[in-house]
Amino acid sequence: DYESQYLHNYGSYYGFYQPSSSSTDPDHAVALVGWDDTKITPAPQPGAWLCKNSWGSGWGPQGGYFWISYYDKWCGQHPEMGAVSFKDVQLTPYDITHFYDYHGWRDTLTDISEAFNEFVVNGNETLQAVSFYTTDDSVQYQVKVYDRFEGGVLLDERASTSGTIAYHGYHTITLEDPVGFPAGDFFYVYVKVFSGGQAIDRTSEVAVLLGGQDRGTIVESIAHEDESYYWDGANWVDLYDYAFSDPSWDHTANFCIKGFTSGDWIPPLVPDLQCEGSLSWAKVKPGATVLGNFTVQNVGEASSELDWVISEWPDWGEWTFTPVNGEDLTPEAGKITVLVQVVAPSDKNEFNGTIKIVNTHDPSDFQTISVYMKTPVELFSLRSQLFSLLSSLLERFPAFHHLIQLMT
Repeated sequence: DYESQYLHNYGSYYGFYQPSSSSTDPDHAVALVGWDDTKITPAPQPGAWLCKNSWGSGWGPQGGYFWISYYDKWCGQHPEMGAVSFKDVQLTPYDITHFYDYHGWRDTLTDISEAFNEFVVNGNETLQAVSFYTTDDSVQYQVKVYDRFEGGVLLDERASTSGTIAYHGYHTITLEDPVGFPAGDFFYVYVKVFSGGQAIDRTSEVAVLLGGQDRGTIVESIAHEDESYYWDGANWVDLYDYAFSDPSWDHTANFCIKGFTSGDWIPPLVPDLQCEGSLSWAKVKPGATVLGNFTVQNVGEASSELDWVISEWPDWGEWTFTPVNGEDLTPEAGKITVLVQVVAPSDKNEFNGTIKIVNTHDPSDFQTISVYMKTPVELFSLRSQLFSLLSSLLERFPAFHHLIQLMT
């Protein structure tokens, strides 16, 4: 008799305990809704789960509730009799969950360690956390978030984190630096596990009761192209095309990788770099120091902030800029004047070039200032060269020297 063998009536409650020595299979499902570390049951030690039965409020002295010992053979122990706990996390603190594994972990691809899921945001969202399964204990993992997947390559890494997880199961990893995405943007959550393989959801048969002889329930999963990818050692391959041992599983699998977002991301205001001025110096003595200036301005959206830097300048002369860079320049601040000091070179007499100023956070946003300098040959130097030439001629042609004497 099931009840008389394992279920004890304590008057005010039922206490249940099936010892590990028992060979009886479980044949019933209940919901664990609480616990009491001091609750007495037929087990040798106290402590039990509060269970809500499915036989109505008229069953038992507690209106349909009873207690199962922590030390019961089956309760919370068998992998097909799942139990979920939340440790050091707040339950679903996010607004939106991006995922494809509607039934959770149904199978493991043990030969696959690297995988990613592609998601798209419907509004302006901030990616706060990601989740995945480890299928073994003591698993190292690496998580990365990308903004693009083009030509078979993940591009524009936006976030990265790594670590080791002690126990197999489902895990949520909070991003140290949340990532914002505008409406309609795609993002890609990459997960690498260094052992155990990747967990997937797929069409599967779920047993109704453990040890039962009847066929279980077929739980159908749905997948589409461009949702889940895995690395085959050379390329990223769409999991939609994976060939399973059972053809009924084909085109039904997705990786158990999720992205959690909040709908509070405000797109940053966009700055726009503009520079004005040119630098031109003529008749500069070699080695002399000349001065000039140009302006830097943010002509972007109101209240936007521009970080800029002078990244390139001519390789002739010795250049000094004050300032050489700037941060948080707003349109409301107006123009910033950059003072330029140049020590002229002495080896040439005419120079051209450009100065390049760049938006630090957007290399495509840059400006150039044209530069010109002319250093004419010194008169003293010209006279010296003519005297040397004349002396050389007189030494080689003495008659020419005699002719000059007659003329003078």
